[in-house]
This record gives sequence, C-alpha cells and structure tokens, in this order.
Amino acid sequence: MDFDDIEALVLASEHGSILAAAKASGVARATLRRRLDRVERLLGRQAFITGTDGITLTAAGRVLVQEGEELLAARDRLVARAQAEQVREGVLRVLCEQFAPPELLTDLMVHFTQLLPDIRTELHLDGAVASRPSDHFDAIVHLGDRPLLEDGFTRVLRRVPLRVQASAAYLARHGTPSGPGDLSHHTVLHRVGEPESWPLVGGGGLVITPQHGCSDLFTLGLMAGRDMGLALLPHHDYPVHPSIDALETVLEDTIQVERCVRIDMPIPAAEHTAAARVVAVIQQFTPEFE
Repeated sequence: MDFDDIEALVLASEHGSILAAAKASGVARATLRRRLDRVERLLGRQAFITGTDGITLTAAGRVLVQEGEELLAARDRLVARAQAEQVREGVLRVLCEQFAPPELLTDLMVHFTQLLPDIRTELHLDGAVASRPSDHFDAIVHLGDRPLLEDGFTRVLRRVPLRVQASAAYLARHGTPSGPGDLSHHTVLHRVGEPESWPLVGGGGLVITPQHGCSDLFTLGLMAGRDMGLALLPHHDYPVHPSIDALETVLEDTIQVERCVRIDMPIPAAEHTAAARVVAVIQQFTPEFE
C-alpha cells in the first residue's frame, strides 16, 4: 500500500463514490478501482461496501481513512518543506543592526554579491539584534566586540570609530565642552542597552547620565542633528543624512571608541548552502573587509 492507494480510499470516501472521486481528482475510474483493490488485498478484508447510494466505509475502512488523511497531510508538509529548503539554498538571510547609514551596510553586501553572484540576499534591519539571535537567520551583522552566538562562526568585517558629536546649533546654545567635567552641563543622548559610561583615552570610563536614549545609533544621530544633545556616534566618511553630516566632534582627545563590525553565523548544517559558501569566502577574503 502506498500513498496513492491511501489517497484513492480517502477520495472515494470524501466524494461518496468511485466515479465522483475520479471526476474530482482527474484520475481514471479504472485506476482508482485498482488502487482500492490493492488496499483491500493488503488489509485482508473489505474497506468499503458499494451500494446504490455509493460507498459506505467499514470499520476497517474508517480507520484507514482517518489515519490516511493524517499521513497524506504529513506527506504534503514534508514535500513543501523540502521544496522550500531547495529554493532557499541560494538565499542568504542576514539580520543587520541599524548602527550605520545604508551606504555602509550596502558596501558589506556588495562584497558578498561580487564574490558569490548567484546568491540572493535578504537584508533584515533591526535596532536591537541582541534580542533576536534565536530567530532563524543565516548571518547577523552587528556592532560589538563579542559574538552574539555562543557557538558558531564569527569574523570582524570592519572597524568603526565612535566619537562624541553634537550639532553646531546645540553647541552654540550650550557651549563646547572642553573636558569630561563639562558634560554635567549638557544633555546626553545614549544608546539604550549599553553601559552608561564613555571610555576615556587614558583608560577607565566616564559615567554619564543620559536624558534621552535610543537603541538605533542611526536614529540617535538624527536626534543629535536636531539639536537634542551630545551623543557617542559612528565617525566615518560615508554621506549619511544632512543633519548627521553636519555634526561636530567634541572631546576627541579625551573620549575615543573603536567598535568592531562583526558577522556571526551558525555553523551551516550542509556544505552546499548559501551560508556555508559565505563562510568559506569570508575565511579566505577577510582582509578585504577590514
């Protein structure tokens, strides 16, 4: 007995007769009849009784139909899952932290697509990727010195300097701080989820009291650009946004931070997946990203 035989009995039961089942399924009546005969031969008893009103299932037939429907549904789920995985073998699903302008993130993705042009990418942006490592992604790109995944592949792709920045209008109103002690007279913007201290060049950290916070550094930069206060933000050469590009750096000799742009990937389960190929490329070409 195979799936076709079970399906023949289920169809006959659903439609009330072999003829109706044949018309609905597009399978020849003679073919369905042969399949039903195989069911009964294997069962060793009648699965249904044919009458003027169609077929009536026997007790054994009812068991076969009930269990058979579950088997057929499981078959369909299995086939759909296998087909989906086959389609997605060439897709790289990347969860990326919103720590930088789109141009910087795009540059990272360009590296992947140039080295592996047949791989499709799906880039998912999130301001707080640390809360989502259990979601199913092939890779997580984030700003951090440590991997988010306990077990897996990790590499530093790039290093980004962070500096204390503010708008010219804000500094004109509140003055330019000349030292860490001046920060007590300023509004401090801070990235939610990080320690409330800024690293000092000579070592140690400066404790801060944030007035406003945001988990997304890009949005935090926009807040600073709208004259809301001082913020420790990525300092780079990419065109970002008019209000962010216009920010001025302060306390550069006192507060300096360098963060790693890191990619974390679970160890791919199969060698032919997009993730496995990306791991191989990154292992070989890591210096190009730094």
